[in-house]
Amino acid sequence: ANMMLTVTISQLENTSFIHKVSEVLQQTGFDSGQIIFDISESSFNANNTSFKAALETAEIMGIQLSIGILALG
Repeated sequence: ANMMLTVTISQLENTSFIHKVSEVLQQTGFDSGQIIFDISESSFNANNTSFKAALETAEIMGIQLSIGILALG
């Protein structure tokens, strides 16, 4: 069964967040392929280097992504 985790862009931009997720996965033995990061933000800059690095690291770890852009107006 997959586990969906709602995360914010600010969490992903924090370099220690993805490392902590990796540590928890190693400690618990949980399959990273069963994790889905659910990212729902009203706006974000996909060109932000720390955000892109976190997404790339998550992808390398096998974590799936669900990104929803909320259009407010």
